[in-house]
Amino acid sequence: YDLLQKINRGIPLFDMVLRTSGEQRLSGFGPLASLAEFVSVKKNLPDLDDKEILLALREFSGRKRRLGGR
Repeated sequence: YDLLQKINRGIPLFDMVLRTSGEQRLSGFGPLASLAEFVSVKKNLPDLDDKEILLALREFSGRKRRLGGR
């Protein structure tokens, strides 16, 4: 965790990455998202509305985060 913060040069680590258009890949998030939970939605970004964002946040909040542990 400390090493990742040094690599990120003070930029906070992500807790959640919301991927649009059903994508499952990292695409340049790199170390910023190494401990993040990925939530994928099928809509493209311009078409997302509050309802889809709330559903993604609910899905994320229901996960048990292990942060690399078992």
